[in-house]
Amino acid sequence: MAGAGDETATVRPFGLYYLLPVVVYCLGIFFLSSRSDLGSMVPPAWMPNDKMAHLALYAGLGLLTYRCFQRRFPGWNPTVVLLAATVFCVVYGISDELHQSQVPGREPSWLDLLADGAGGYAGARLWMLARRHF
Repeated sequence: MAGAGDETATVRPFGLYYLLPVVVYCLGIFFLSSRSDLGSMVPPAWMPNDKMAHLALYAGLGLLTYRCFQRRFPGWNPTVVLLAATVFCVVYGISDELHQSQVPGREPSWLDLLADGAGGYAGARLWMLARRHF
């Protein structure tokens, strides 16, 4: 019987709880990037341009990626996990921009990539700080 101090009582499957959210989120970004009509959508009033959308979207990816890497590599220093999550977001952002170059009506942008990287860093840093304080 699993007791309160039994570590196996709280072990969650890595793939289901940590990796799957990252994969699903990446697929969501891929789906949005494949939409030709996305550029014609009117952003909400609180999001003045598409760079803010990139920042917000990749902040979510950075948060999930930091969470996944932190669990997968528990011996890593939090700063290394932050760097790895940010690099992952930038690399995925590059693939996203390359994908957009093949979609009619869409075009790649270095500024979008910059917003992707900044958002990835911000989301990962937010999770890092939240884990430290809560």
